[in-house]
Amino acid sequence: MAFSISAIVFTVVLAWLIIKTFSFFKNFVTKWKIYSKIPGPPTSYPPVGHIKLLNFYPDNIYASRIKIINDYIVPCKSNVGCIWWGPMPVLFITGPKAAEEILKSSEHLDKSYFYKFFHDWLGTGLLTATGEKWKSRRKLLTPAFHFNILKDFLPSMNDKCEIFTERLQKLANSDKYFELLEHVGLCALDIICETAMGENVNAQVDEGSEYVTSIHRITHLLMKRFKYPWMWPDVTYNLTKMGKEYRKVLNVIHTFTKSVIRDRMSKFKKEDETWNHRRHAFLDLLIKVSEGGKHLSIEDIREEVDTFMFGGHDTSSAGMTWTLYLIGTYPDVQRRIQEELDNIFVDDVDRKITFEDLRKLQYLEMVIKESHRFLPPVPIVSRNTAHDCKIDGYDVPKGTFCMIFIQLINSNPECWTNPEKFKTEQFESRHPYSYIPFSAGPRNCIGQKFALMEEKVVLAHILRKFDVESRDKLEDIRRTGNLVLRPMDGVYVKLKNRESIE
Repeated sequence: MAFSISAIVFTVVLAWLIIKTFSFFKNFVTKWKIYSKIPGPPTSYPPVGHIKLLNFYPDNIYASRIKIINDYIVPCKSNVGCIWWGPMPVLFITGPKAAEEILKSSEHLDKSYFYKFFHDWLGTGLLTATGEKWKSRRKLLTPAFHFNILKDFLPSMNDKCEIFTERLQKLANSDKYFELLEHVGLCALDIICETAMGENVNAQVDEGSEYVTSIHRITHLLMKRFKYPWMWPDVTYNLTKMGKEYRKVLNVIHTFTKSVIRDRMSKFKKEDETWNHRRHAFLDLLIKVSEGGKHLSIEDIREEVDTFMFGGHDTSSAGMTWTLYLIGTYPDVQRRIQEELDNIFVDDVDRKITFEDLRKLQYLEMVIKESHRFLPPVPIVSRNTAHDCKIDGYDVPKGTFCMIFIQLINSNPECWTNPEKFKTEQFESRHPYSYIPFSAGPRNCIGQKFALMEEKVVLAHILRKFDVESRDKLEDIRRTGNLVLRPMDGVYVKLKNRESIE
């Protein structure tokens, strides 16, 4: 009897495995027939797919993706291409019309599998949320980025920039080049901590603080995880040395954020009557709209504060670093910016920057926008298709993982004349999705006005006091772009004090 039951169980399990295997291969063949019509590398071997091509540069997956596009998609004169990441088809989108079909949609809003790596840190806040939660959260948070709210952040930005220029003064007037991103990153962290949480962490003064080092470390660990497929499953990642370190720094960040939230909530209850008469942080606005937990719990607020910390630190510091590097590469551009600054600050080069000053810095804004076209802080965004659709004329099934290459779209030769050249006056009328440094459509970056304002303030503080000279040619700087477009080996510049304005 026991043998009979065992035999039945074995037969049932075997039949189930056969059915599942058959279903998998049937589904795979169906997908293969559809995706094989899309341009891409000619040979793929399930289940490894094009993994060898994706690891052409083992230390730089981003460069491997760009090589695939240049070798197999560009020659086909297509704006889309398909590669197989193991058994998973991935659609590469490199042109504005194809990007528009995904980004403008109010249905293709879900982000890809890889955003799940952020869930432990950011939860399902605005960056990672999907469906109705994302829609309701976006609607709730949009007023926090209103023009009048941003004006309240300006004093904090000025204060942190003054500390920044004092630090830079110690490095100026030397023949030695120094690595720029590290210093810009500390300034950006100081700014975002005070504007997002109302907390002064003194990152530029106390670089060794536990929270500061944890913020720097966690993004490094996340980027490293992307590179190794065997670390994608949580069960294996948590057993590794890297996974254990990630949990440690994550605990430091969450403990700090939650402590600040509870403290601010306590103060908010005591000072409710005077709330409108003091400087606010993003956290204060979240506490106000939460209405005592009715709309947002402490954990909900924590998700959004940590999300804003990530977006406002990593992407902003990369954007400012690339812009300053390009300014240091083109002396004529730098001279025009400084002429504009001299005309505005002729009375006092050391005074704080006002909102009216920012409006006048039109050429500086043009330079920043061209820098974001040339070297966008976020080079790729991804989406999953919500239903079967056509992209650039090709049939694309529901659930397709789409990678939208912002850097390539921003330099698409169909829309830009000499896109490989840095030019500050080329933003004439063109396809609306040919310039998307902050993504586009309903799921564009909610903090883009904040980012542009911060970059103008920081660069204005630096360039009215220093001349910048970049060391390396752009083609000699290796770039990686798993999350944020970064220099792999740093960006090096040197500074020289400007002569006093007569």
